[in-house]
Amino acid sequence: MSEIPVKGKDVFRVLHTADWHLGKSLHDYSRKEEHELFLEWLIHEIQARGVDLLVIAGDIFDTANPPQAAQALYYEFLSRLVQLGTCSAVIVAGNHDSPYFLEAPKALLSYMYIEVNGVLRSKPADRLLTIPWGEDNEKEFTVAILPFLRNQDLMRGRSGQDQKTIEKELREGIRRAYSDTAEALREKGMGNGPVLATGHLTVVGCTKADSERDIHVGGLGAVNSSVFPKEFDYVALGHLHGPQFVEGDERVRYSGSPIPLSFSEEGQQKEVMLLDFDSSGLVARQSLPIPPWRKIYQLLVPWDRIHEVLDQFDPESGELKTWVEVKVVGAPRSVDAHQLVMEETESRDFDVLAVLLEDAPTEENGDSVEPLSIDVLDEPLVVFRLLMNQGGVEDEETRSNLETTFLEVVEEVEKELA
Repeated sequence: MSEIPVKGKDVFRVLHTADWHLGKSLHDYSRKEEHELFLEWLIHEIQARGVDLLVIAGDIFDTANPPQAAQALYYEFLSRLVQLGTCSAVIVAGNHDSPYFLEAPKALLSYMYIEVNGVLRSKPADRLLTIPWGEDNEKEFTVAILPFLRNQDLMRGRSGQDQKTIEKELREGIRRAYSDTAEALREKGMGNGPVLATGHLTVVGCTKADSERDIHVGGLGAVNSSVFPKEFDYVALGHLHGPQFVEGDERVRYSGSPIPLSFSEEGQQKEVMLLDFDSSGLVARQSLPIPPWRKIYQLLVPWDRIHEVLDQFDPESGELKTWVEVKVVGAPRSVDAHQLVMEETESRDFDVLAVLLEDAPTEENGDSVEPLSIDVLDEPLVVFRLLMNQGGVEDEETRSNLETTFLEVVEEVEKELA
């Protein structure tokens, strides 16, 4: 990749974002308007704040074969970034992305100061990108580029392996990928200036949302922050949709998604991270809150108070019309709760995207039945677990082994389709 030299500055400024999920829908409603507003805002922030490097840590798209509208958003944004003439970019694949789709224009984009990496480079030294900066380009900023690490990058996948063996091999593979990269830094004498590493994975102890799918077989492969060597001044992560530092290691950060991707993210402040480095490392960081152009709400409605609750519900509005997901608890099966809710709210200043039915707690055990959203059809593991429940598969070891086998098949299919 060609890099834009950063001259005449005391600091090298990076903006960290991830998990755009372009092409995402929510209950079949497009998120295109929100993504357009976010990308417009992002270009403005990059220009206004003098950002030297944009890092996108995976899941640029929501699917491996994104719709044309999502591709257009992506390339229009990159075109505007190039036109600024002041900011390079590093883009890595996430678990939702097709690595080969992302890398198809790699050679062309490299001439535009954009480095795209979909697959892990086998030689650790090839994962290192150096950007000159300073008054006479005498300083160097290094990016250790690691995309989402797929199972074939991390394990040999021998038949007959149990869950614990697979888990151990996955975690060791992730640790080795980062440690080998840090070793290449030391061998090339590149560890003296600031170093940023990328990643798209799950770190234990972090908060998940229900819009994130398991990214390794059976949900295994979550790692401790100790896998990231001390040579990395900052680790820019993607995958988890809530912005957060990793507990116990504030070098490691999830930027989170720029828009809420499920109703479980109601009220979550979305952000990107602005980072300043000097020749010694990270010297300042600032979270930039992203405007909530569309408010979303989950509304829990007891059936015996449905008219009262819906009448009193008065949500905030943003620039775009507010979206609501209604959960009706304890509705008789003989009534059409969906139609009732839609009729009660048709003249209100918000749109109800979905009406979910939830059984009232039973006297026997106090449990309620979790409502089934159409969104689960996008999550093969969730559907498979539901089928196991219906089939009466209760033994935990049996369920775990079946899940492992199922996800191995899913991964093989996704590889063939990528």
